[in-house]
Amino acid sequence: MYSISTCANGCNDGSSWDYPNNVEFSTGTILNPGEVYVVCNGSADGTILAECDQYFTYLSNGDDVMGLTQLSTGGIVDIIGEIGDDPGNGWDVAGVNDATKDHTLVRKSNITSGNSDWTLSAGTNSDNSEWIVYDQNTWDYLGYHESGPVSGCLDESAYNFNPDAEIEDNSSCIYTAAVTIQEIQGQIDSSPYENLPVSTQGVVTAVNANGFYMQNGGGAWSGIWIYNNDANLSIEVGQLVAVVGIVLEFYGLTEIEADTVEVISANNQVDVTEVSTSDLNDESYESVIVQVFNATCTALPNQYDDWIINDGSGDLLVGDDFISFNPDLNMVYNITGVIDYEFSEFKIQALDVSIAYEEGAPVAQAGDDQFVDEGTLVTLDAVASYDDNGSIFGYEWIQTSGIPVDLGNYESQIVQFVAPNQFTILEFSLVVMDNDFNFSYPDYVKITVGSQGIYDVQFTENVGASENDCYPSDFLAQSINITGVVTTVKSFSSYPHFFIQDPNVSEWAGVYVYVGESEPFNVGDELNFTAEVEEYYGVTELKNLTNIELLSQNNMIDPIMISTGDLGLTCGTGEKYEGMLVNFSNVVVESIDAQYNSVYVNDG
Repeated sequence: MYSISTCANGCNDGSSWDYPNNVEFSTGTILNPGEVYVVCNGSADGTILAECDQYFTYLSNGDDVMGLTQLSTGGIVDIIGEIGDDPGNGWDVAGVNDATKDHTLVRKSNITSGNSDWTLSAGTNSDNSEWIVYDQNTWDYLGYHESGPVSGCLDESAYNFNPDAEIEDNSSCIYTAAVTIQEIQGQIDSSPYENLPVSTQGVVTAVNANGFYMQNGGGAWSGIWIYNNDANLSIEVGQLVAVVGIVLEFYGLTEIEADTVEVISANNQVDVTEVSTSDLNDESYESVIVQVFNATCTALPNQYDDWIINDGSGDLLVGDDFISFNPDLNMVYNITGVIDYEFSEFKIQALDVSIAYEEGAPVAQAGDDQFVDEGTLVTLDAVASYDDNGSIFGYEWIQTSGIPVDLGNYESQIVQFVAPNQFTILEFSLVVMDNDFNFSYPDYVKITVGSQGIYDVQFTENVGASENDCYPSDFLAQSINITGVVTTVKSFSSYPHFFIQDPNVSEWAGVYVYVGESEPFNVGDELNFTAEVEEYYGVTELKNLTNIELLSQNNMIDPIMISTGDLGLTCGTGEKYEGMLVNFSNVVVESIDAQYNSVYVNDG
């Protein structure tokens, strides 16, 4: 596994990378002999974009060291520039001054391996240099590299069999090991099969857009994450599958990068392991589907929608990769989910969350959330409430948020009210009592009246506690339905994230939309969709889109004319323009931040 490491304007300490592993290649990147992989800036010339395999914003402007490095060891495979002080404009190559700036460098065809010695690689003239220096914007050699005869493994049974090899090198052959998931996990933090091909089988336990979890039986060390980018492959929970691929440690998470996935059978039993919260803070249950009982919510969702539970044995994070849940502090829950490892923390990615009812107590069921029009008659029905040991004797409905409404007899099984004539989100709790005078935990139902505008989601008078909590939305962690016009599309990943804006409002009118998986959208598309609201480092985002509807196309939105002082640099009055298309005029570039490819401008 390899990466690109960089230094910005020389290296800070003069001896090591400022940004080791700055560019990590997209999972699944495998190059055959003779293939070329192009990393480019998203704003590059169209000729480059046509050949681009992976986008990365912060590329060199000529005086930044860039090296191809081994991801695990940091060893240098190939390098441009020399680790140390800032060279000025750039480095000399083949006798050309500052050749790494405003020139095109092409590796000579006889160079078939990397060189960690930049002095030898750059050379002093056109004969002893490994590079040919061309004028700036010479794209003729983009995307391929002429080379001599290719050597490789010619054993057809080998994982890395190369039918294009012209010189036999069977000493390089790698063979697939048929092993169990438990053997891949190795009962240690890093797999003994890391960077090796394996074949294994397991029952699928959970699926998302990037792959799936599967496990062999149940218990410790029985699960593994499968990265699978084949959009045409349909995988379902309960299928027994055979997987062939490379074992990787992705930021500490053991995974198989799948080459092939074969479905053997369906409707298999998924083994769920009962554990305590303290069991889940080490590698042994990584990617295993587990169940936690009687765990109390000790911390509400943070900016990443993670919350904390504790069954008395220790804390555990709860993630939202599969479902988003809004818990009550100090409420006791039963949770089924799969154990994940990200950002150096173990967490349970919840698949199901339910209140841990006390034995003998009745269960309140307030019904499904509703979306209703303004002024309509709304019905709340507790008929689904039950008591396994008796009968329901009493009901109590309480409004907990939103514009006050009249429930009439709030102690009835069914209550009704007229929705307000303005947008609001109403929340009600229901508590039931059985014939033994046992009370249930409260159950909640939300009634969304009317539809929101982007202004409703963005506008707030709450400044927030810090720069990373700048004017947080009043709708944080809520599901909303919204309409807007796409103003900008950011294609820096597999899916095009975008900004939408309300053309009828001049402030608090734009918002960023983080797309997990959907059809690509274009500037000018008018969309309606349901989404969840979150704050990400001070930016209001919409995520987990559903019910997406394309209303119209080719709409025009004029940018809002503002001054640089209106926006500013820190959390303040500029928040009202967050996510909006704006225009500045007659600005002066005051400074350039080469590291982040940004400029500072001022219109006075």
